Amino acid sequence: MENLVSLNLMRNLIVHLPSSIGLLTNLTHLIMNSNPLRSIIPSQIWNLKNLLTLHLRNCQLYGFIPPNIGKLKNLVNLHLSNNMLVGPIPSPVNNLTNIASLVLYGNQLNVFIPQEIGRLTNLITLDLSSNMLVSLIPSSINNLTNLASLVLY
Repeated sequence: MENLVSLNLMRNLIVHLPSSIGLLTNLTHLIMNSNPLRSIIPSQIWNLKNLLTLHLRNCQLYGFIPPNIGKLKNLVNLHLSNNMLVGPIPSPVNNLTNIASLVLYGNQLNVFIPQEIGRLTNLITLDLSSNMLVSLIPSSINNLTNLASLVLY
């Protein structure tokens, strides 16, 4: 399956992502919403450098969003909502300069929205709602001239 570009395993009972998924280096779309992974974000994903879409919504993921997220420089859509992710939004997220949709709602992210978020000038949708964010909205949000949807409730 080395030529596979799109893998949609949504709404199954997958509890473990096999390490061999990291060998699918041509993969551009990985959608695994609503699987009971009950783990940290699987490390095999960081090998998928061509990913444009990564959806791991409602997968019972826990722990921090790893700094390795910044390795997925081609990402356009990142949805990690409705999990149990904690801690800050890691600064390597700012390496995702192609990202148009960043959806992290329904977690337990805390601390603050990083000032560097303003570097993601391709953002169209930013949803950080239903977390435990504190502090002011950074002024760098003004740099997001393509932003059409900002949800922070």
